[in-house]
Amino acid sequence: SGSVSLAKSLSRVEFLAHLDLGDNHIADAGASSLAEGICRLTSLRTLALGGNLINVDGARALAASLPPNLAALNLNFNEVGDEGGAALAAALLQGASSLTSLHLNSNSIGHAGLLALVSAALARTALKQLYLRGNLTDSLHGPVAAESPSLSSQAIVGVRFSLRGEEG
Repeated sequence: SGSVSLAKSLSRVEFLAHLDLGDNHIADAGASSLAEGICRLTSLRTLALGGNLINVDGARALAASLPPNLAALNLNFNEVGDEGGAALAAALLQGASSLTSLHLNSNSIGHAGLLALVSAALARTALKQLYLRGNLTDSLHGPVAAESPSLSSQAIVGVRFSLRGEEG
C-alpha cells in the first residue's frame, strides 16, 4: 500500500519537520507502517493524521513510536477510543517529553480514556494543549473530577482545555 511505501521512504529522509497525511484513510495498517518509518525522524515536529480511520491498534503503534522531538500530534476524527487514548497517555508519561499539543477531537474517547489523558497531561510539564472535543466525554467532566480530586474541573470543562496558564 501507499503507507508501506511511504514508511520505507521515510527511513531514508534526513530532515522532515512537518508531515500532514490527513484524510488519506490509511487505517491501522497504514498507521503501524508509518510508525515504523517516523520513529527515527528526529527533525519531525508536527504529525497530522486526522481523518484516517485509525483505531486502537494504529494509536498503539503510533504511541510506541513517537519521534523524540515531536511537538504536535493531530489525530482528530479517527476512532482511537479509550484504549488508544490510554496508549497515548502512557506515551506522554514514558517518553513523549517534547509533545506540547495533542489533538484527539472526535475519537470516541470515553471516561477511562479521558481520565488517563488528563492525568498524563497534568503530570507532564511540556504538554500545553489537549483537545478532546466531540468525544464521549462531554458529560463526564463532573464524574472524572469527583474520582480524581487533583484534577480541577476547570481543566476538564469544555473538553478543550489548555494547561499551565494558557487560555483555551
